[in-house]
Amino acid sequence: MTEFLKEHPYGPLIRKGFYILFVLLTALLIFHVVKRFFEHLRKRRERDKGVNTIVMLLDKVLRGIVFFVALLLILDRLGVNTNSILATAGIGTLIVGLGAQSLVKDFINGFFILTERQYVAGEYIKVGNLEGYVEDVGLRMTRLRNYNGEIQFVPNGMMQGVINTSRTSMRATATVVVSYEADIKRTMESLKSLVSLMEEEQQAILQAPIEFLGITASKERGMELTYRTFTKPEQQWTVERYLLEKALQKLQEEKIPLPGTHKEESNAVL
Repeated sequence: MTEFLKEHPYGPLIRKGFYILFVLLTALLIFHVVKRFFEHLRKRRERDKGVNTIVMLLDKVLRGIVFFVALLLILDRLGVNTNSILATAGIGTLIVGLGAQSLVKDFINGFFILTERQYVAGEYIKVGNLEGYVEDVGLRMTRLRNYNGEIQFVPNGMMQGVINTSRTSMRATATVVVSYEADIKRTMESLKSLVSLMEEEQQAILQAPIEFLGITASKERGMELTYRTFTKPEQQWTVERYLLEKALQKLQEEKIPLPGTHKEESNAVL
């Protein structure tokens, strides 16, 4: 066969054809193996969107590399100067990189967010002046939903100093205000007597005993008395509302004078 190709006038062309066919078949085989491998990975981690995003990216990158190498091998066999192509590609990559630094930063940060699992969909995070539940985490941006239901699209390059409140105990603080005309001793005894009952009713979501701190501030409207505790992640608002409700009910039952309790003077969400 080799002698035939050497003697045949179209021998060199036939050899090039066989070479190109071999390169194409090899590239297709690698494509198939890579595709099956990453499909298997995605099925094993079907519910993990972060891992699936990375797997899809690696799949595309590897296929792109295989395609590019196969193209260079074919062009080189056809007599095309591949060095000039590589040089042009390098210059083009440099130009694009300089013009899209923020985009590159978004992708790099997104990669580390996903691989390190800094936060995942469903968790509550704070970053800068933004906060909300994570709706989706992609390679380029993170989608947040705040308490007003507004959707915020945040580039991953801006996700610096993220506070994830869904993985640790959270402090719950509730403050009520009583009039200066109130009997201080009786007021404190009444509020303190609620602690055992409240701990029993909220034990499923509490991570620490409820502390009654007593008088924590003296304002123009009256005296502030405060409860403090720690709760399971994302349960602090429920506990704060509960503490306020129970405290106000007790004060009303005891007919202790109240100037009023306002949102801006309490950490609780009414």
